[in-house]
Formats: sequence, structure tokens, C-alpha cells
Amino acid sequence: MQVTPERSDGILVLSTEGRIDGSNAHRFHDQINKAITSEDKNIVLDLEGLEYISSAGLRIVLLVAKEIRRAESNFALCSMSETVEQVFQLSGFGQIMDIHDSREAAIASFA
Repeated sequence: MQVTPERSDGILVLSTEGRIDGSNAHRFHDQINKAITSEDKNIVLDLEGLEYISSAGLRIVLLVAKEIRRAESNFALCSMSETVEQVFQLSGFGQIMDIHDSREAAIASFA
């Protein structure tokens, strides 16, 4: 599991690759927290490279979303594979999180 931060035009995009499960969920959380600064007000979690996410990973995504909202910042998810999107939808996260088909759509949602 790898998280790669990119900043452009006031937007932080966190690209995620690999698998997120119980063995690395806390490391995933740590990598995200290290990437986000107090100046980041628009944050996209790009899951295009994510192959698998377990319930432990879902809990971390929910925790990160709450932390970002508490900091009065915007948060969106994007570019999920069909399998990963099914996990988010079946868990009900699709109802409570801003999910977009592409990075461009997620970024445009902040306008």
C-alpha cells in the first residue's frame, strides 16, 4: 500500500495503490495524516490504483473524512475500480461520502 500526495491549484490529491487491510490500515492512516497540512482545504483521495479494501480500510477512510470535515475542509473520493466501489456501496459509504468517477470530476466538485 502506497499513498502519493500531489498538490495543484490549491487541491491535494492523495493517490492510493495496492491493498488496504487490517495489516496496514494504520500505516495508511499515518501516510494520509503526514500528507495533509493545515493549508489543505480541498482533498481528493484517488483510489484508481487500489486493488482491495477491507472493513479496516473503510474505517480509516471514514475516520479521515471526519478529521477533514472537522478541519472545515472538503473531501472527495474518486476513480474506484468496480470491485472497490461495490465495497463502498454495500457498506453504505456511498450514501455518506462524495464519490466521483474521475479525478477531474472530484476536483470540479470543489468549484
